[in-house]
Amino acid sequence: MKLFFNYCIIFFTLILINNCASTGYPPGGGADYDPPKLLKISPIQSSLNINKKQSIELFFDELLDPLSVSSSINIEPKLEFDTKLYGSKIVISPKKEWNDGPFKILITRNLSDYSTKRNKLDSPIEIFFSTSNDLTPQIFTGTLVNTTEDKVYEVALLDQDLNILSKTQADSQNNFNLSIADKISSNIFFLALENKMTDNIKSNIMDSRYGLSSNYVTSENQNLYLSNPIVRNTINTVKLVNDNFGFFVVSDGTELPFILNNTFFSGLISQIDNFYYYDYNHSDSLLVTLNMQNEIEDYTLKKKIKFSANAVDTNSAKIIEHYSSGNKYIINFDEPILFDNKKIFINKDDNQIINFKYLSPLSVELSNNNFKSLEVQSYLVKDLNNNFMIDSITTISKVEKVINQVDLFGEINGTVEYSGKNNIIVEVVNLENDLKYNMKLNQGSFSFNKLPPGNYKLWVYEDLNKLNDNYFSGTLDPFKLAAKFSIYKKDVAVRANWKNTISMVLN
Repeated sequence: MKLFFNYCIIFFTLILINNCASTGYPPGGGADYDPPKLLKISPIQSSLNINKKQSIELFFDELLDPLSVSSSINIEPKLEFDTKLYGSKIVISPKKEWNDGPFKILITRNLSDYSTKRNKLDSPIEIFFSTSNDLTPQIFTGTLVNTTEDKVYEVALLDQDLNILSKTQADSQNNFNLSIADKISSNIFFLALENKMTDNIKSNIMDSRYGLSSNYVTSENQNLYLSNPIVRNTINTVKLVNDNFGFFVVSDGTELPFILNNTFFSGLISQIDNFYYYDYNHSDSLLVTLNMQNEIEDYTLKKKIKFSANAVDTNSAKIIEHYSSGNKYIINFDEPILFDNKKIFINKDDNQIINFKYLSPLSVELSNNNFKSLEVQSYLVKDLNNNFMIDSITTISKVEKVINQVDLFGEINGTVEYSGKNNIIVEVVNLENDLKYNMKLNQGSFSFNKLPPGNYKLWVYEDLNKLNDNYFSGTLDPFKLAAKFSIYKKDVAVRANWKNTISMVLN
């Protein structure tokens, strides 16, 4: 009995020791929603002449998640280092020794506590030390605009050679503070990225939303506008309909039509964007060159492609759309069409022939739309594989394109104070349906007097986009800063027969 009692004591003692040794929060109590807080740094922040093998100790107010620690720490200038976690204390040591002079330790927002919620930092932490007498960091600040909720943004300071001088992150309010100890040139700028930034920043801005400075960095706070990636498509596949017609399918799913070996269309295609013509013998590879465009730039795609001959095509062309356009009438087909006669389109009301012209190999424009129904002589319409339309005659009823009418409008008018040399664009965006209305100004006043009722975002920006009226978000190759912009401080409610008058400043 005594032996059994001794075993029980040992058993419960082991359980107690095991529970006391567990890393984690004891059960019970309220949920933890607070991120960890840095309480103490040893040696103290901004210490000079520290030993090159000195370990840095960071003391937090609660237990930290071990899995978040190593991925949360960066050193500038880069060097190899070790991290160890002791509950709520992080120890950072150089594998060999710290670099000469100043260095920065960045603790990113990925660092989290060990609570059930795994609360992460609201702001990154920057800590400076120096192995010499020199330590005078420069501090730059900014704000990110047009961000996505719950995203963490990296912010880098770059020179004109696109070298990353220093990195940080925006805080939970999308503000950022970036400090750098090195002496830097005057022509530096910020780049913000919605995803993790790599050294290949030219590629980064093609994959992620980004923001670029509109001015070189000074001591003043900078606003960066987050724009869509600069997407450049690639040629994925070729879809042949027959030996003379097909589509280049690019990476965003767009299908660009092309024609081979049909001189009738070669002159017409030379005047049409996004329709291509080639003379091709089906034996060698053909160098395909596509002229593409995204929101802010023109670019070229090149690829060598070999087309297979004798593509099977037994399907005839079909009318896919037709509608009035002013006093003309448009008819669109699903593939290029040729006519064996000019007497193709007949007004059924009076039996009169309606003249037409090609808009593209896929589309014709009738000279008038004065009919209720139209007779198409289908037996005279063929595709490039000499497949005639199935029905001898096709009858279509006139279609008017429906335009949504709004009977009641509101107005936003005002002035923009701007002293720059460029034109400016004022844009209002309906927050319910994302419809945009803009106007280009070379003077300071504007008026949108036919706005459907709703809530609108209002902003103004420099007209630097050579392709369209979209905001110019800046490029890295070639390097061009973004356009200056200013966003009105609050949404504008537009009501029927109401006027909203506002004033803005674009610096």
